[in-house]
Formats: sequence, C-alpha cells, structure tokens
Amino acid sequence: MHMRLTKKSEILSLLQIFGTGTNSFEIPDYQRAYSWEESQRKDLMTDIENVIQLSNYRHFAGTIVAQEKESKKTIKEFYVVDGQQRLTSLVIVLSVLAQSELLSEEENREINENYLFKGKDTGNTVRLFKLNGDLDKYFYRKLEKWGYTSEEHTTKAHTNIDNAFNEFSKWLEDKAKNNKDFPSQVYTVITQKIGFLFHVPETSAEVGLMFEVINNRGKKLSELEKIKNYLIYYSEKSGYSDIAVAVEDNWGKILYNLNACGQTSNEEEDSFLRFTWIVFEQTNKSESYYVYDNLKQRFPAKPGSDWRRLKRYIEFIGEAAETYHKLLTRNLIESKDEKKIVEQIFFQSSTASILPLLLSIYSRIKNTKERLEILSIVEKLNFRYYGCGIATRSDTGNGFLFGAAHDFFNDSNYSVESLKTRLLNFIEENCNDQAFIKRLTLGKDESGDLYYWANLKYFLANYEEYIANLYGGVDDFTRFLNKLDTKSKNAHFEKEHIIAKNELSAISEIDDVNKRRLGNFVLLTPSVNKSIQDAPLYKKLLEYKKHHHKYITPRSLSELETFYGLENIDKGAMVYTRDFVVNFLDKREEALLSFAMTRWGLNGQTKWKVKIDSLTDDATVYKLQHLE
Repeated sequence: MHMRLTKKSEILSLLQIFGTGTNSFEIPDYQRAYSWEESQRKDLMTDIENVIQLSNYRHFAGTIVAQEKESKKTIKEFYVVDGQQRLTSLVIVLSVLAQSELLSEEENREINENYLFKGKDTGNTVRLFKLNGDLDKYFYRKLEKWGYTSEEHTTKAHTNIDNAFNEFSKWLEDKAKNNKDFPSQVYTVITQKIGFLFHVPETSAEVGLMFEVINNRGKKLSELEKIKNYLIYYSEKSGYSDIAVAVEDNWGKILYNLNACGQTSNEEEDSFLRFTWIVFEQTNKSESYYVYDNLKQRFPAKPGSDWRRLKRYIEFIGEAAETYHKLLTRNLIESKDEKKIVEQIFFQSSTASILPLLLSIYSRIKNTKERLEILSIVEKLNFRYYGCGIATRSDTGNGFLFGAAHDFFNDSNYSVESLKTRLLNFIEENCNDQAFIKRLTLGKDESGDLYYWANLKYFLANYEEYIANLYGGVDDFTRFLNKLDTKSKNAHFEKEHIIAKNELSAISEIDDVNKRRLGNFVLLTPSVNKSIQDAPLYKKLLEYKKHHHKYITPRSLSELETFYGLENIDKGAMVYTRDFVVNFLDKREEALLSFAMTRWGLNGQTKWKVKIDSLTDDATVYKLQHLE
C-alpha cells in the first residue's frame, strides 16, 4: 500500500499520515522535548480501550501540523510543528508492540517498515520518526530495545521516555493476559481507527501564523515556547533568515540545558526567560513578566527591525541556559573553589533576586579568578540582605541588583572592578555589619523565633564545616542539608533546640526569648531529640556523649561541653539555674556570631568582635567591639 500526502489539510489515520513508510517525521530542535507524563499517557490508553469497545467508532485525536522539508529523497520528510507529544507516544506504543511477542511476524514487520525503520533488512535503514536534539540518540536505542538505559539518561525528557516505554509495555502485557487479541486490537486502533486533522502549511509564514493560534489554545504554553514560535514567524515575515538559523542553532541547547537542571515547568521556564530579558533588555520587574508581548513590540516582524540585536538575544538565551545548568547542578563547573561558592549561593533559601546578576557575571567574566572574587561578594550580599531578612520583601533591592546586571552585561566599558565597588557599596549601605548582627540576635523584649528562620539550617551547616576546620578536620556543609535518604551513608540532620521549649526546670517560660535565640539551636539527628528532647541540658550532654556517633558531631559535642563546663555536667541540678543556662547560651551565641562575622565578612575578615551579655539590664544583649 503506497500513499502520499497530497492535500493541504484532511482527516487521516496514522497509516495514511506515514504513507506506509513513504513519509518520515522529525521533531525540530527548537521544539520542547518529550514532556508527557503518566496522566496524559493514561488518558491515551483509556481512549484506545474505548475505541476497541466501540467496533465501528473512529476516534478523533486532534491536529497534527507538519512543515514539509525541502528534500530530493524518495521519502518525503516533515517537521512536526504541532501534535508531537501524542505522535511520539503512539510511536512508542507501536515500538513496544513490535518488540514484544504479542503480535504476528507480519504485524511486527509492518510496524517497523511503516513507522520506525524503512529498509532495515536491506542495510539501508531510513528512520521514519525522530525526536529532537541529543534525546533522539537515546530514543533510537529504545526503539530497538525498549528496556535500554544508560548514563545518557540525564534529563526529565529521558525519564519521560523511559516511563512511557515501561508503562505501555506493562499495560499491553497485563491486558494480553485476559485477552490475547488485545495487542492486535491496539495495533489496529492506533494505525487505522484514530483520526487526525493533518495540516501542511504552504509557506513558513503560514507556519508562523499557526504558531500564534497554537500559542493560545490547549495546554498553556510557557513564554519561552511562545517567543520561539514568534521568532520563526518573525524570520519569514521580516525576511531575516538569520533569525531562523539562530533558533535552529540554539533552541535544542536551550531545552537540553533547562531539562538537565530540572527547569521544565511553565513557571520555571517563564522565570528563566524573565531573568534573561532583565539582563538583556529591560530591568523593570513588572514588565519582565510579559516577555512575549514586549519582544513583539521591541522587534516587530517587518523589514527594518533590529534583527542583529534580536539574534544576539537568542544567542544569550542559549548561553544563559548553559549557565543555569552550571549553577543549578554544578556539573559543568571545573574549578573546585568556584563549585563551592556556587553551592553556598544555591543552598540559601532565596536566590531569585541575584539570578540576573549571575547570568550577567557568567556572560562577561571569563577569567575564573575574577569571577570567583565577584561570586564571593554576591554570596555574602545575598545571605546578609535576603538570607537574614534585612530586606523586608523578596523584591526589595531588585531595582539596584537588576540594574547592575543589565548595565554590566550591556556596557563593555563597565569593568569588573566597577561592579565590585558597586556591590560593596550596596552592602555597606543596606546590610553592613551592624545591621547583619542585629538580624541574628534577639533583644530581651523582642518577638520572633530563630527556629523559623529559613536559613537557620544552612547557617548551622556552615558552622559545622567551620568548626571541623578549627579542629583540624574536614567536612562539607552540604551533607547536613541533604534530604533523608535511606541509601545514603550520611546521617540526616535537623535543626533542634538545645534547651527545649517544654523544658521548664531552669527557664520556666515556654516562650522565653532564650529558647528562641540563635545560640539555642544545633544540628542533631532527629531520633535523639525525640527520645530526650525535654530533658535538662546536663542529661542531654551525657546522652550525646554516650551516642555521639549516632546523634551529633564530636566537635559540636566538644563545644557544648566546653561552654557548659565539663566539671558542671556531673553536678546536675545543683548548678542548673536560669543564670547558668543563659550564660551558657551567651557563650555559644558569641561563637556563632563571631563565625558569622568571619564567614560572611568581606574578604573573610571582620573588624568587629561580638560580645553577648543577656544578664545585663539593657534590652539589647549584644555589643560590637572594634578590633584594632
């Protein structure tokens, strides 16, 4: 049976669309990778089962828009403009059927020859359906052996492909146990009883117009997908073919890198695009939410539009996606010191306000030493200003930081030294040492509870790494921040009270400020605190010492014992008074704050010594003493 697609638009079965192997289809690189998840695949399986039940029923499954490629090959080649997710899923079902022993040899041959591999038996194999980018290499192996997996399995799209093959295989095998004809029925439904409105636009301009329609129907598209569609339309309408080439060259890389770092939801793609627009074109945060509209206004699809700058923006999006990959996974960062600083940034609770600045830094600064110096300042700025809550809202200071990112990217005369000075001035004006320490302490009459500070666990993890170095050891702050994993050899730590709120023997009020202050928190494995959480501290220290390998790091235990006084532990309740406990917490808090002034001090130095005295009559418990 030899079929050709001759009409511009008509209802066709999958058999007719593929023309018994005379038509081939490819997902272009600028399209998003395979994104269907379990719920969509279940819907497809349900649709197929329903068609099987209704023997004379033909199911309409939506539209496929395909752009014909210019080719002299005997097999007609098409790009899939719309409908790729459903089409990919159906091809996967056919591949699973062909690899199983559930169909006849003739049916298996038909699937391979008509939908997968033309001429494979003769050694002149022609692929009839290809995915986009590097994902297709993995997909090709899965088509030959659906259980294949390897280290190539690195993105969400790979996971979706794997899950699709697994789910469809299980579905077919389970149904075949009760109905041996089920696989053959599925094959017939997919190839002959599901109909698509198959449309082949006559020109690339029509493709662009259709993109506008596709952008605003069905599943909500991200702004990133919308501007990709507009760029193709722009290229044809304005006559600047370089834009289409730039999309082809960059979009596959953009999607790959965003997939690799897990930024695949509409919201994540939209945030990424907003940050690129802020850096490249417009620092106004509210306007950055409408990149698609602003892009069309800034670069109208007509001759005379600034296509060179638009091309540069496409290239910058590609560059920024790779930077995202570096920042969020750290896999592409070669320098050990740089990887450490990036980890310190992204383990903080909030990074949105500095992301445009990071994109600008990675685009402009290619010297690793210079980049390390600026990244170190950015990490300290972010922790002091946003991480400690000096900024009253998450967007406070955005105007300055977005402006710095934009100016540094766009002005080649804007030196690294100038950016450094600008950031240091911001720290001095908005989150200097005095403001920083004030945010880490609680006055006697002050409300608030440091337990609910979003960065408390991050702070304590950094402190653990610090005291490990003090004691001649080595540790990595990130291990204290890992989520519970039964397969991990690392213990799971949580922030815990040293003096429990319900421990009333020395400090009789549950909500006493000393139970809410920074010095009253430590990282422990949860099991110990659940068993002795309300016990007096001297009993806790004995329990920690007995089982420190399970509950607490040896250096934290040693510090707590030193601050408490080893000679006092055995005295039990005799010395366990309010003043004694408050003095203990003062010593620990002094140590924590001194660490903070060094760790987040500029150039790793501090000009202040912190003294804590909660037994004074003053409402403010801390004093900063200037170091000579």
